[in-house]
Amino acid sequence: PYTSLGHVNTPDAYIMPHKMLEVSYTTFLVANPYMPGGEVGTPTFDVSRENLGNYVVGVRYGLANRFEVGFVYSSDKIYFGNLKIKIVHETESVPAISFGLTNIFSGVEMYNPSETPEGYTDASWFNSQHDYTDPTDYIQNSPYLAFTKSFVLVTGVPGMDYLETSFYGGIGLRRFQGPGIVVKNTQGLFGGIDFKPNNYVGLTLEWDTQNINMGLNGYYKNLTLR
Repeated sequence: PYTSLGHVNTPDAYIMPHKMLEVSYTTFLVANPYMPGGEVGTPTFDVSRENLGNYVVGVRYGLANRFEVGFVYSSDKIYFGNLKIKIVHETESVPAISFGLTNIFSGVEMYNPSETPEGYTDASWFNSQHDYTDPTDYIQNSPYLAFTKSFVLVTGVPGMDYLETSFYGGIGLRRFQGPGIVVKNTQGLFGGIDFKPNNYVGLTLEWDTQNINMGLNGYYKNLTLR
C-alpha cells in the first residue's frame, strides 16, 4: 500500500489541510523470478491479468489542520485505518512533528520470534503464513513518531534556480520493527529526502527500516502520479 503513508513506504509529519480529501489507487507489477518449469531465472515483470489485478485503494481526509484520518482497502481483502496527529507546527527553525498509528483493524498480528520453526529465517516463516506480498507492511496497530523539515536550496543551475527539498524521518514500532533481519539493527528508524526541482517532477529517496527505496513523482494540477 505504497500511497497510504505519504512516500514510497514511510510516513512524514505533514497533515493534510482542513477538509482536503485525497483518493489514491495503486496497482503492482510483480517481478517473477521463475522461468517456465519452476526453474529460477532472470527476474521478469509479470504483467498478466492476474497480477495487474493486485490493487490498493486509499482515502485520506484532513481535519482542523491538525488531524488526518485514512482508510485503505486491498484486493488481498485486507483493510485498515490510519490516523495522524500533528504535535508541533513547522517553523523556519523547527520541523513539523506528528504522531501516527497505521494498520488499525488489520488482521496481521505482530511476529513472535518464539513461534519460528527450526530451519526458517524470521522473515521467510512469517511471510509463509500469509497469501499476499509483504505481510509485514500490514502488522496491526503500528505507531510511529515522525518529523519533516522543508528547505528551498538555491542551486545557480540554469533552468533550475532553486530546489524544494524536504527531509523526513522518525521511529516506529510493530510494522516498523518487523521480522526482517536488517531491521533488528535499525530499531525502527526510518528516513528519507524529497527533491522537487520544478512544479511537475519530484524524486524520493528513503530508508524504510529494511530497504532503500527510490520513487519518481509527477504532478499536474490536482493529479499526482508516483
